[in-house]
Amino acid sequence: MFRVELFRVNPITDQANQATNQDLERLDQVEDENILSEKEIEILNLVRMQPSITQKEMANVLDWNLASVKYYITKLKEKKYLTRQVRTQKGKWMILTKRD
Repeated sequence: MFRVELFRVNPITDQANQATNQDLERLDQVEDENILSEKEIEILNLVRMQPSITQKEMANVLDWNLASVKYYITKLKEKKYLTRQVRTQKGKWMILTKRD
């Protein structure tokens, strides 16, 4: 003779635990998004000094490659710290203020 034990999983408890874990992960992501890296701060400082600076000029001033500048500008745009105001061929960077 042998004995087989089957365990029933409580779907409601499992869903609640899963939802709680997902909420905690989202909170961590939101907190991480609000923190600026040193490189992002450097770009914002350049924009404050010269709003019409190009990405190539940023790369030259910071001694970075162009891909790095583009990456951090994209991150700043996603975090809603920076936007580009374009008029014909000339444009300006605008630093957006965060409101809580």
